[in-house]
Amino acid sequence: MYKLIKNSKILFGKIIGNNRRCIAYNNEKNGSEKYDDIENYIIIDKEIYFTGIRWECVEYVRRWLIINKSITFDNINNAENMYNNIVFKDLKGVKKEHIKINKDEIEINKLNIGDLLIFSTKLYHITGHVSIIVDIDIINEIIYIAEQNNKTNKWENNGYSYKIDIETIKSIDGLLGILHVVI
Repeated sequence: MYKLIKNSKILFGKIIGNNRRCIAYNNEKNGSEKYDDIENYIIIDKEIYFTGIRWECVEYVRRWLIINKSITFDNINNAENMYNNIVFKDLKGVKKEHIKINKDEIEINKLNIGDLLIFSTKLYHITGHVSIIVDIDIINEIIYIAEQNNKTNKWENNGYSYKIDIETIKSIDGLLGILHVVI
């Protein structure tokens, strides 16, 4: 149930969407561009925060959490490793607890805006993938997801990259589960 506008003309670094002041960028390169591993940072209240490798999925999620929840996490090797090896912190460096919700335990009333969906390398070769829940429709059991580095298309609705019902989420072979940061 992806809701995206197909547009192969979007260039690397161009805006594909925006959710709660967190812009998502295209990171697909054409044949002449080289992957550069450039680190990205943001400044909030005169403080500089590392967000990750420019326009990767982990970078978007970390930037979204910094902007909207004042939470960050230690550098992580790849998205799949987040499920078992992540350490969340507030912006002052104080560790924050988190709850893992395994795929078979997902219920719409247990989810929160800002929860992370972690996908394995089985579904996303080499690194896995991470998305963030940005809205929840409890009545229709639909969650709205924001992400970058999955589909490089412009978001149809500027507030989310796609929406998906809870039963479909639970059936995805390759979804590890959901991480919820306790604030």
